Amino acid sequence: MTEELSLSQRFAARISGPIYGFLYRTNQHHFLGFTFGGWFKNGPFLLSLAALLLSWPSPLIALGILLAILMRLLYWRAKVAGYKRFIVIGDQHGPQEAVGLGNNNKVSTCASGRFSIREMEEYVLHRPAQVWRVPLGDHTIMVEKSPGRFLYEFIQPKAIETVESGLLCFRSQPEPALAITYLSSWGPESEEINFQFYAPSKKSESAKLRRVVYLSFDQLADKNAVWSSLLQTVD
Repeated sequence: MTEELSLSQRFAARISGPIYGFLYRTNQHHFLGFTFGGWFKNGPFLLSLAALLLSWPSPLIALGILLAILMRLLYWRAKVAGYKRFIVIGDQHGPQEAVGLGNNNKVSTCASGRFSIREMEEYVLHRPAQVWRVPLGDHTIMVEKSPGRFLYEFIQPKAIETVESGLLCFRSQPEPALAITYLSSWGPESEEINFQFYAPSKKSESAKLRRVVYLSFDQLADKNAVWSSLLQTVD
């Protein structure tokens, strides 16, 4: 799919994924009570402070302060982006010959976005997940937050606003992915949950939140099957 990108887009896709992945991982691991990301953000400032106390040359002090500012801006930008980048590619009318998901046929994927159970909600990034369509037409996404611990999203057909196809940049190589924009009524802020079917009640008056989740795939055929199934519900 990268062949459809311009040279600048191809370069951005190659470099942004590893950078976002590195920044994300440094915020997940600790050293001496602080994340590695915290050390990277504050280390240059501490060095410049030491340089000031030790009467080192002013350019070294200024360099440390500048590096500290740049690192904070870099981590802030990565956090705002969710430590990932999605690039829309190609024709967005859907795969021409792909067959949509059969009812209850699960497809393996990696999910990024906000997912929930009744009492809590969390942001996940590139976590193993499964997606399938139930007979009523809703799509269920089950995300493995950690071994034995799962979060969910239930997307109703009429709640889907757009389904975009492209590349998700997070790891060393961009991955075929879908970006799904929809209105969600599932999660801690939903007041009426139909637990019998593990889906929001169709009559729920709970406030709906506009959300975007990203599904990335190892196999292009799996992506096209999910894409076709989602577009069928939009139509």
